[in-house]
Amino acid sequence: MGGRAAYVGIVTCGLLDGRPIVISEGYNDMVRVWDLASHRQIGPSLTCEEGHDPWSIAYGQIDGRPVAVKGQGDLIIWELTGHAHAEQPSAPRYIRYNAPGSIYALACTMLYGRSVAVTGSYDCTVRMWDLAVGTQIGEPLHGHGSVVRSVAAGMLAGRAIAVSSSEDHTIRVWDLNAGQAIGGPLTGHTDEVWAVDIGMLDGRPIAVSGGDDDTVRVWHLPTGQQVGPPLTGHTGRVRAVAFGAPDGRPIAVSGSEDYSIRVWDLRTGRQIGLPMEDDRTIGIRSIAYTLLGGRPRVVAADGMGRARVWNLDAHHAMGMTRPTQIAPVLPDMWTDPDTGDVYDLTGPIVDDDGREWDYIDWDGFEPLLVEDGDLALGIVQVHQQWGLRSIITSASGRQHGRDDEDDWTE
Repeated sequence: MGGRAAYVGIVTCGLLDGRPIVISEGYNDMVRVWDLASHRQIGPSLTCEEGHDPWSIAYGQIDGRPVAVKGQGDLIIWELTGHAHAEQPSAPRYIRYNAPGSIYALACTMLYGRSVAVTGSYDCTVRMWDLAVGTQIGEPLHGHGSVVRSVAAGMLAGRAIAVSSSEDHTIRVWDLNAGQAIGGPLTGHTDEVWAVDIGMLDGRPIAVSGGDDDTVRVWHLPTGQQVGPPLTGHTGRVRAVAFGAPDGRPIAVSGSEDYSIRVWDLRTGRQIGLPMEDDRTIGIRSIAYTLLGGRPRVVAADGMGRARVWNLDAHHAMGMTRPTQIAPVLPDMWTDPDTGDVYDLTGPIVDDDGREWDYIDWDGFEPLLVEDGDLALGIVQVHQQWGLRSIITSASGRQHGRDDEDDWTE
């Protein structure tokens, strides 16, 4: 999902008209809704005032109606009801932050029957907002000593809670009903903590965190104690984590700047299978765990401006042996569903500079190419950047490629 004209930086998941969806935001101040099954965009892109780089996006509900909520300095809210059939995007509604800092992290939850956003900010605070009314709830929650990079919301012993992580190397737990901290900071990370999520491990509420110390850690929320040793394996900063429980098996999924996504068995503390990577990724910035047809999927946004969907059943079945080619059969021809351009893949694939590319795999959506064993790329991106005029029949009759300014966006 995504690309040059539909840049994806942050992802979250939800439901729209009974269909699993992905909501994304990118560097062009647009929010997009995607069908998880087809990878196609649903409805028009959602626009807002020009703001900051993409920071956070969340799926929520107001009086049972689905909404997309974006944290970009302020809070920005779009109604999603009817979006799939809309010709024009709905107008956003703004909740102004009106504080010296600005919103970075965001999660949606319910509090006393109200739809609430919990935010973490550059001013080191955690705050609560009534999404329907558009006002702040209570006073800011103080405790962090630096930027709050991630928040997650859930329940603990019947109380609505939020868990936040910060550049101050700590994690904090907040009682949203009382508007105060629960216990002291959770310490153990030796660098900035960029990601946190909440789940259950054998009936115990836990938090999972990831940080710039390249580790994933698990915390027992009632006591604030770390569960077991850190989960190690990443060789780069961990910028995204998500909790899941496929078939009742509690797992954590982590994404790192080492280009990989890893799956962890939270009962054993061991990594499940090989890292998930396809050589096109620069670094994982955002992860969401969801279900498609009742089966587990991971959606991961990378530094290439795309989101990729991983089938955890297939990952588990692969075991510890990585095949050299995922697809059993590579198509001889491929038609770009967006442009209608037809690619002939039966002979040498040579770009406009005379370099030959190897056709290495098919991910079910697009052929993958590699040149001299370098980073694998989708064939459309190779065409846009280096030209593949010799193997393309253009649907428009125009051999567009890297020389066409329309193919490039700043």
